[in-house]
Amino acid sequence: MAVSVTIHRGANQIGGTITEIATEKTHILIDCGAALPGSYGTVRDEDIVKMLQEKRFDAVLFTHYHGDHTGLMDRIPVDVPLYMDEVMKTILTTLNQYTRNEAMNALLKNADGRIRTFLPPKAFTVGDMTVTPFFVDHSAYHANMFLIEAGGQTILVSGDFRSAGYLGKSLQEIPKLLEKFHKTVDVLLCEGTMMTRSVKAERLLNEWELQKEAETFLQSHRQAYVLCSSTNFDTISSIYHAARKNGLKVYANGYICAMLHTFSDIAGKQTGLYRLKGVRHSRQLTDEAKDGFVLLLGTCLGMSPRGLDYFYDFLTDGVEEPWLIYSMWKGYLNPKHSAYNSHLAGFVSRFGERVNYAHTSGHADRKTLAHFIEAVKPQKYILPFHTENAEGFRGLGVEDKFKAMVKVMKDGELIRIG
Repeated sequence: MAVSVTIHRGANQIGGTITEIATEKTHILIDCGAALPGSYGTVRDEDIVKMLQEKRFDAVLFTHYHGDHTGLMDRIPVDVPLYMDEVMKTILTTLNQYTRNEAMNALLKNADGRIRTFLPPKAFTVGDMTVTPFFVDHSAYHANMFLIEAGGQTILVSGDFRSAGYLGKSLQEIPKLLEKFHKTVDVLLCEGTMMTRSVKAERLLNEWELQKEAETFLQSHRQAYVLCSSTNFDTISSIYHAARKNGLKVYANGYICAMLHTFSDIAGKQTGLYRLKGVRHSRQLTDEAKDGFVLLLGTCLGMSPRGLDYFYDFLTDGVEEPWLIYSMWKGYLNPKHSAYNSHLAGFVSRFGERVNYAHTSGHADRKTLAHFIEAVKPQKYILPFHTENAEGFRGLGVEDKFKAMVKVMKDGELIRIG
């Protein structure tokens, strides 16, 4: 019996990912994300929503909680079960308590039992498919890969992954788990976000390097604001511990404080690295600024120029020459890039030369991708997705047999295996 794979979106763009795996009896989707700003291909969010309503699906599986993988979750028909990691559900619930998306808030309450949680690496079934989730490192805590057995074929869907985070060694466990479970991978769907980027050119650090650099920086710059995603808990942990080693208090708004409280309760049970206790609400900052501080701002991507101007003027009132730690992708500041955010760029420019750029990518670089492919040893196909350069997989430093397996897909194209 054959199994088919369709990358509905993500074959030629980063984010907005949605992939279908199907047999004659069962059709599942992996992720259901909204398009990222500046990364639009030919398939719009509206097209994905229409497809969700017109086709029958037995389940949607989510690799992690980032919006480019979950952003259309509330548009999925209500009779379709949703599978996610228990940690992902908890973090999403906290996150959406601070949004006005009532549909998502109602969905996450799970009154109808539609959300079904899993715990890696315990397998579960959907129709005639067996799914085994594998925990993997990413800039979202508790991300997962999926090993899917269907129609006599075995497909590994990478989701987003990397090796530069504190949990990067988890990537080395995937081949070991495959061997332990006696699984051979026929098809590897592999993300390729970094195929158009350079670690050296962008000076991308790993999390240990970032923490060390931040610690050194804060020794002499004791009033600092931080631009960083509120759900990038690894980088926030790096900044937090760098601040604490310098005797600096850490502040954030109510939303970020709630997210960090949730994260600390979950991950802090495993390691002290993730116990981010004592983060104070930013309303307390004005009385204590003279003693030095680190203030977590989030990304500020959605703020208006007026709001950002007020934000800057309010925060810097009474603070002499504050510094900014920018720990995000620089594409948002590049006028030549389609994802350029003029509002954010204007805010950053107000700090002049007082900006320290220190960032860790959430995705595997070319070297990591090559090592991963050779460790997994796919037998039939390598299908790049979540990338703007699928063709570049043929130029990775892997054996020729793996280069020959690379199939460059188009959005909506179906490939049958077996």
